[in-house]
Amino acid sequence: MKLLVIDGNSIINRAFYGIRLLTNKAGVPTNAVLGFLRIYKKLCDLCTPDAAAAAFDLSEPTFRHKQYDAYKAGRRKMPDELAEQLPILKELLQDLGIRVLETPGFEADDILGTLSAACEKSGNDCFLATGDRDALQLVNDHTTVLLASNKETKAYTPQTLFDEYGVTPKEMIEIKALQGDASDNIPGVAGIGQKTALSLIQNYHSIDYIFSHLDTLDVKPGVRTKLQGSEESARMSKHIGTIVTDAPVDTNIETYRLGGGDKKAAAAKFRELELYSLIDTFDLGGEAPPAEETPETPVKTMQFTECTDTNELLNRLQNAGKAWFLPIKANGSVCGFYFVTDESVTRLQSGAAGFDAFCRAFLESKIEKYTYDLKATQHLAIALGCEVQNVRADLMLSAYVLRPTDGGSTLPRLAGEYGVPAPKCENAPEDAGDALEDALLLKPLIEKTQAALDDKEQALLGDVELPLVRVLAEMESEGFAADRAGIEAFSQMLSARIDKLTEEIYAYIGETFNINSPKQLGVALFEKLGLPCPKKTKSGYSTNAEVLEKLQDTHPVISLILEYRKLTKLKSTYCDGL
Repeated sequence: MKLLVIDGNSIINRAFYGIRLLTNKAGVPTNAVLGFLRIYKKLCDLCTPDAAAAAFDLSEPTFRHKQYDAYKAGRRKMPDELAEQLPILKELLQDLGIRVLETPGFEADDILGTLSAACEKSGNDCFLATGDRDALQLVNDHTTVLLASNKETKAYTPQTLFDEYGVTPKEMIEIKALQGDASDNIPGVAGIGQKTALSLIQNYHSIDYIFSHLDTLDVKPGVRTKLQGSEESARMSKHIGTIVTDAPVDTNIETYRLGGGDKKAAAAKFRELELYSLIDTFDLGGEAPPAEETPETPVKTMQFTECTDTNELLNRLQNAGKAWFLPIKANGSVCGFYFVTDESVTRLQSGAAGFDAFCRAFLESKIEKYTYDLKATQHLAIALGCEVQNVRADLMLSAYVLRPTDGGSTLPRLAGEYGVPAPKCENAPEDAGDALEDALLLKPLIEKTQAALDDKEQALLGDVELPLVRVLAEMESEGFAADRAGIEAFSQMLSARIDKLTEEIYAYIGETFNINSPKQLGVALFEKLGLPCPKKTKSGYSTNAEVLEKLQDTHPVISLILEYRKLTKLKSTYCDGL
């Protein structure tokens, strides 16, 4: 059995600072929940667990606080927008069948350590997901640490850990005993940094050996001086930094098996939070409650017809002056259309006589066109050498403009969101497929979304998004040559430099924060470092390029931030984007 254990506090912090603040219509923040569950799904793809748990810290003191008063002293209070999402996430995890673990007097790390030890003892495989390198001490033949970073999640086994650090997992604790940990306020040995601590443990393997052979160590005099008189601090730091493997938690791995929970409750919470993309992510579409069927809004029954006369269909559409249509796709290309009215749905397949001539005449006509996935139709138009004229709405684009963070909106999900009951269809052939079900929802959903768009959103669609579809389709059709290996190598080089810049910026500021957040960056520069603030807006400190360039001579961190912005933009646009 494979058990995935998530360091809940670590991962939700990364999720919160990695996605801009999002709220639902009621003002409830949702970005951390969205980010956490996206990360969870990626972790599942990575390790395919049979069982899962999420471990969280409690706000009360732990045994470490009682043994060392200054433990984690000075840590910033959790932002209210993040704290508000913690109970929501915990409820959702349980609804999704993922056990939530909290143990008084212990930290999430200790829960990870205890379950890791239980897996090792029982011969099961354990995957620990965290952003905290402290967990590397738990790596063994049965435990892999999935360490989240700015670029990707890296899997650490005993071999990969040794390849990177040149030490064993247990020796990671010895390193921490010497270098300490500023984020947890663990002192270590004053003046001994990461490089020196790593070198000492690579050579001597333990603080026991180092302090018992202090006079004969082959080290620089300055290092020996720093070590002298620091044994007590180092031993205390090791004790505080050692993860417990016998915390009072359930160690029966079978009890963490996935498959339970309350899917209906999870789907309901996702709808309440307006995180509709997660309904699809967790395959909960079938758990959405059916739209209410009242005498005022009965479920429609529509007639299906197969088009055998394209001229008759074109005349009918021209007389109506409007057309609601859905492209039918196979292998990425359009192979027909569904045309819908209030009472009927007509299928036109590409094998029908006169299909190409019909498409040219229809697409270039003055008929008002309402569709879903206009770009698919644009590709067909390009292949036929014609233009798509008089498009009034693309449901896919309208849904995007209304909810740009949803990551794509299927018609069934939109139907659940807007309370549109799925019409029934009589005489539908067996080969109609899912496209017919989508087509039946098209017209009422377009009417709903058009009503939801405000004037600015309508203008954005009409002036920018809809005209851009043709340009994008032409670019995709034309294509261009790309050196994928070269782009990937360049991306990796940029990532390494970005990671290094991030660490250097954090070192200057004295704490971690979201460098991409103007608000947090402003606090770091103008409050933490006390740099002169040449410009302040109503919403807070300005940290645009103009402001930072004027501050370049005041502190070395400014140049690092400007380079960080340049490289992250370069990577996202010209590497990841391609």
